[in-house]
Amino acid sequence: MKVKSVVLCGQPLSGKTYMLTNILYKAGKIPKADTKYVDFEPDEQERGSSTTIKVFSYEKDSTKLYFIDTPGFVEFLPQSKTAIKISDYVLIFIRSGSDMDASVESSFFSAKKNQKPSAFVITQYSSGDWNKTLEVLQKLGGSGVKPFTDPGKPFDFDNMSEELKEEIISLDDTLLEKYLEGESISDDEIRSLMGKAFASMDIHPVFFIENENDFDSLVNFLVNFAPGYEGEDKQAILIFKSTFDPSMGEQFHARAYGSIKKGMELINARTGTKEKLSHLYTPFGKDRIEVEEVHKGEYLLIPKLKDAEIGDILATSGVNFEFEGFEEVFKPYVVAVKPKGKAAEEKISEAMHRLLREDPTFSYEYDAELHQHLLKCQGATHANSIVSRLKNKFGVEVEITRPRIPYRETIRKPSQGMGKFVKQTGGRGQYGIALIKIEPLPRGKNYEFVNSIFGGAIPKEYIPSVETGIKKAMAEGVIAGYPVIDVKVELYDGKYHPVDSSNFAFEVAGTLAFREAANGADPYILEPIYNVEILAPEKFLGDIIGEINSRRGRIMGFEPFERDYQKISAQVPAENVYDLIVPLRSITKGRCSLKYEFSHYEEAPKDVQQRVISEYQRSKEEG
Repeated sequence: MKVKSVVLCGQPLSGKTYMLTNILYKAGKIPKADTKYVDFEPDEQERGSSTTIKVFSYEKDSTKLYFIDTPGFVEFLPQSKTAIKISDYVLIFIRSGSDMDASVESSFFSAKKNQKPSAFVITQYSSGDWNKTLEVLQKLGGSGVKPFTDPGKPFDFDNMSEELKEEIISLDDTLLEKYLEGESISDDEIRSLMGKAFASMDIHPVFFIENENDFDSLVNFLVNFAPGYEGEDKQAILIFKSTFDPSMGEQFHARAYGSIKKGMELINARTGTKEKLSHLYTPFGKDRIEVEEVHKGEYLLIPKLKDAEIGDILATSGVNFEFEGFEEVFKPYVVAVKPKGKAAEEKISEAMHRLLREDPTFSYEYDAELHQHLLKCQGATHANSIVSRLKNKFGVEVEITRPRIPYRETIRKPSQGMGKFVKQTGGRGQYGIALIKIEPLPRGKNYEFVNSIFGGAIPKEYIPSVETGIKKAMAEGVIAGYPVIDVKVELYDGKYHPVDSSNFAFEVAGTLAFREAANGADPYILEPIYNVEILAPEKFLGDIIGEINSRRGRIMGFEPFERDYQKISAQVPAENVYDLIVPLRSITKGRCSLKYEFSHYEEAPKDVQQRVISEYQRSKEEG
């Protein structure tokens, strides 16, 4: 039996899942033509669109087709890229009448990058300007983008367009020469090239579909003409997805690149761990079917592996299977999530790490400085999907809030301070006096401590305690509760008592001394600045520059990138970076990417400083 894996990707709400649902229903695989059998996750049913990749199988005429349904929204494109990487053929969907779509563009170039042949599917052709959309696709994919047939006709050889036949003929130099000299080319000669044509990276047929007959016709094309898995038969599998089921535990989705049998022992290439396949299943959406064996090119589901994760290769001893790993995904959108109640607070960390096993396109951490649970992901829809899954899978309810900004404080001028901690109320007292000088350091130098004590004004055993107190005061901040940085501190004098002095007394003295000195040193607020890199089509540059300027950013430069794209470099304050991807996607219709990294701290504008200080004072008053 031939095995073919077909990815359904492209524009959101273009009918990918609808078509697959109807194909599976007609084949008797699902009880109703209802997309809930394909989009079965609760958050998918809430918003009416796919958020995860799912695998379904379909058999016809000695061919086993695996359909991989993928999300279309740009925030979930990393999952589509994963599906493309482990597929044989890529169908890219777009609605008739549409202009260039970010998901279509991304899917096409992802297929090209991974050397996967692709085709386009224009849906709803009777209600939109399909000619306009065809022109868009031809501009994207070049001369090899040709309609297979006119809309409404079956996708078989008899109806194949002359333009597509010419593209197929061009693959063979001998036939092309005959054609150019005016000689006739037989149907059999063209048929003999069709396998090569549709496995080619140069030919991208365009299919028009909108009804059941079109769906059937497309399946016939896939069975008869689409390329399948042609690689070597190696007893190896690649894990591309993980799911957690409360009753079954963790389950791993993988593709087999050779015959894999139940009971076989495989070795994880990353860890060296031996994994025995006690149970073997093939996936069908949320369901699974236990089998004794799968063959090369097929997909499988394995529960309860000891030490595995997405991207791992498991193979029999001695088998070397090369695979370029899944690309690491940048997480441009940052929010804080606040657990609702004590139970959620206790469970959130474990639940988040369970979800991270399933979805490596987000990250999670508890920031001890900011006292917030931070979620970094692909966008607002992605964040809401994660929140929904936390609730539905693990019973953890959270609300989304703005992330706090890790401001810093520093000083503008030199100053001095004395810390005096003297208590003598009967019995052993406390006695410690420390005098310090402070001055600004250049930005980025952080902290310097100088001990200038001489003559035993403070015994050397108490000096570290003074510095501990100074560091404590710096960590707590002076005017807004944020750590103080870029300060030189000199301890130059003090007093002690031979009986009542202690490490504790001098630690308190150090804290008091720094607070007094810092208050007299004209303290102010620093904000974190990020280096930002944006990739977007050149025609959107004006609006992007306007958005950066409105966020107090500075444009640092431009550089031509691939195709009509430009690379825009800028510096933007942190408070305006964490949600920057949202307006950028709006401006570019999703045709952009964003990366950023911390650069430096610099003085915040006066209004920002006043706001930060006021918020701190208000929080202290409220307790």
